[in-house]
Amino acid sequence: MRDIIKKGIQGILPVYGDKGENAVIIYTDNGEKIFIDKSIRSFLSYLFHLRRIDLYALRQWTRETLHRRNGLPLVFSRDIVLVPIKVRKPIGRADGSEGYISLLHIEEITQKSDKTIISLQCGREVISFHSKKIIENRILFAQFMLNKYEKEQYLWEKGYIYPY
Repeated sequence: MRDIIKKGIQGILPVYGDKGENAVIIYTDNGEKIFIDKSIRSFLSYLFHLRRIDLYALRQWTRETLHRRNGLPLVFSRDIVLVPIKVRKPIGRADGSEGYISLLHIEEITQKSDKTIISLQCGREVISFHSKKIIENRILFAQFMLNKYEKEQYLWEKGYIYPY
């Protein structure tokens, strides 16, 4: 898992495995495609656990800041800000339909019929069921949360924000 973070994450997408199980495909900075036999929820939980980040608290902070419940970006660090994108139609009740792409690695967004194509810097393309307008809004939310994160990080480092 640590090797994946070192390679750089540009996309985390849910897929169905050979037996219909939930799995994840990760696109790295060099264009490599890595298959992991975990659901996207468990992969994200483990990823944030590695950095000792409380995913629940992060989502709550984002929810309160944006006054939204769904489609929340995840600020992992200054270098990894994940934008949620609908990439599949779920077939089961507990199946997730959203994957995440890195805000800093989005190269281009194009609309073709009922699907939107997001080009990443690694050369991969992600097909989304969201409209281009929804994706652009989610990108704006992610940029806003990154700015807020950087501001709070700066204030924390200068000693202006106390943990209590």
